[in-house]
Amino acid sequence: CGGARGRTTTCEATDAEVDPTEIYQDVHISAYAGKADLIKVGAYLRKYSEPEKVRLIFEYRDAGNRVLKFYDTGWFTGFWDPSWRLYEDERAIPATCIKVRIRLMWGYKKGGSNDNAMTDAYVQVHTIEEVITSESIVHSCNVKISYQLSSFAENNDLLTCPNCGMGLGVEGIRGSEEIVEEEEEITSVLITCAKCGSQLKLTISVSIPEKNTEQYCPVCGEPAD
Repeated sequence: CGGARGRTTTCEATDAEVDPTEIYQDVHISAYAGKADLIKVGAYLRKYSEPEKVRLIFEYRDAGNRVLKFYDTGWFTGFWDPSWRLYEDERAIPATCIKVRIRLMWGYKKGGSNDNAMTDAYVQVHTIEEVITSESIVHSCNVKISYQLSSFAENNDLLTCPNCGMGLGVEGIRGSEEIVEEEEEITSVLITCAKCGSQLKLTISVSIPEKNTEQYCPVCGEPAD
């Protein structure tokens, strides 16, 4: 029952010998794993003569072909006019669901054919928008690294420090790692040399203490404690 625009063409039940008879079509949705939260499945049914019966079932199956959830119209046995009737099921995608099976069943009762049919069966997956956030971490090499994190786990990978090349120990979007150039805070302090008593004015880095080096008194040459 292949059709255009992601829908089936008309599938008509004409077998006059087997009761009940069934055809089905599997629609795989594994490509949307983790990226979708809602699914809608539908199809149109048409039934003519009263003695015959028709049934439509949507099954949500996992990788082991087990049925996780299902929608079942039950058997229709009464008389219909020949117009098409739409049946739909909308729900949150069951965890571990990888495919939807659309089943058309019919039962022959009398006459030369079975006057039941299905058309325009479809599966619609409502995707979730990806959310990207900005994160940061101070690595063991004393450099602050910023990176981006995706709400889709499969888009994240283990990151590497662009400064030292070692692993950051976190996951994020590969290639988004950047060294954060923070504005350095510098201040001046006055101290008295313990050796000669001279007043010394020293400039030190507050935000990056590893940049500070030992200073010496310009008068006596002793370390300025």
